[in-house]
Amino acid sequence: MECSVFILKDRGIVIRSSEDGSGNIVWQSPVTVLKGKPSAEDLGNAILDILGNRISENITSAEILKNSGFKTWDAFVPKSRLVGVSLKGEKVTATPYFTSADGEYYMVLNRDRIVDANAFETGNSVLKCLEYCE
Repeated sequence: MECSVFILKDRGIVIRSSEDGSGNIVWQSPVTVLKGKPSAEDLGNAILDILGNRISENITSAEILKNSGFKTWDAFVPKSRLVGVSLKGEKVTATPYFTSADGEYYMVLNRDRIVDANAFETGNSVLKCLEYCE
């Protein structure tokens, strides 16, 4: 199970996600919005709740924009930082992504953080990944 965590100046957005057969990210409900600068524990709780939710349906980038305060994807991407999170057993892996000049997210290689699946450690690993998202 996976989710995408977008961190903006004034909020965090946690979305269930998966990859389709061609490697593209597919976003799914539910979407959790955390106002302000989320603490490690609040962020971790939101992530673990999403990862534990087995019911989901695909959503579009328009749904993400609705929760972000931005009108277009081109405006959203440079102002957001993305961390992918996956759960395998009792371990969570957080993977930072950087934004390229072409407005796409790309995985930062060899910067994954693997921690125990508890709220504080999960949220803290995502916050620590942010330094590689610039």
